Amino acid sequence: MKIELTDDQIDEVVLFEMMRHSELLKSNVASLKRKRRREKYENEDLKRFQEVLSAMKVMLGYYGSHLKR
Repeated sequence: MKIELTDDQIDEVVLFEMMRHSELLKSNVASLKRKRRREKYENEDLKRFQEVLSAMKVMLGYYGSHLKR
């Protein structure tokens, strides 16, 4: 089986996955922030999730604005 995709289709898939991943990160951050007593590893996860989310926002801003539509 051979599947052929255009560059535009690939761009759309990548953008969709970036958006989906960003939403998952937001959900994880919100869930951890709601916890009153977090374990040490949860605080580390929260910090890492927030850092990745910031980077994802930059990537989405760049990538999303450079798509050919």
